Amino acid sequence: MKQLYSILFGCCVMAMIISCGGSKSLKSKSEFSPEAFEDFFLSIDHIEMSGKLRISLPDDGMSYSSTVTTRMNSDSIWILGKFIGFEAFRALVTHDSIQVINRLNKEYMKASWKEVQNKYSKDLEFFSLRNLLLGNPFIVQGKKYELFKNQNVYEFDYSSSEAKLFIDILYEKTIVESSWLIEGKGMTIESGYLKYNNNNLKNIPYFRYYIANFPNAQNINIELEIKNFSFDDNLKLPFEVPSRYTVLPLVTF
Repeated sequence: MKQLYSILFGCCVMAMIISCGGSKSLKSKSEFSPEAFEDFFLSIDHIEMSGKLRISLPDDGMSYSSTVTTRMNSDSIWILGKFIGFEAFRALVTHDSIQVINRLNKEYMKASWKEVQNKYSKDLEFFSLRNLLLGNPFIVQGKKYELFKNQNVYEFDYSSSEAKLFIDILYEKTIVESSWLIEGKGMTIESGYLKYNNNNLKNIPYFRYYIANFPNAQNINIELEIKNFSFDDNLKLPFEVPSRYTVLPLVTF
């Protein structure tokens, strides 16, 4: 289970950084602006999302299902996962750190964002994880993307000195779906957001998947379907670490 938490965390952070691509470059003014779409996600001050999480380990033929609740405000991200009605883990992410309580193994794990950046990419930060969880395809906030278009698919290519991120967006008046092909640091991750058109909220997808391949480690597939949204500015983010839990680093070098 400890390896599973490490892989899950690796999948999340690697899904913020990385791949390649391009098609026909637009010669006219951009028909679809990532900056305009980012404004919607920046306008969300408080949100709670709940749904179903399914984790599959294809090499072992095993799968885990749970319910998951995510609460966000401008300063914190709180995640609670339950397996068979019992709490399995909870996490608290702030601008400075990422903390995880593993109830199953009685472990407490923590990493600073500086540690995460040193291992994976300088582009990673609190807002990158927030965008990843919300479903904003432009997870590297405030960066310039080169725009291409292939029929009704918009392709955005972003690169830094450490990583590249390639985004496909199917666009029909509003986003229909987006996907990424991600490669970096010996890992390959395919990420996808589907079903953006929701009766309650049109710009947040309620189904997303990640397929991650790690060398010398277990491969993992993740599916997350969001069932409910709410916007309550009195969100509670309870996070107390039991004194008897083993303290471990979340990021190892």
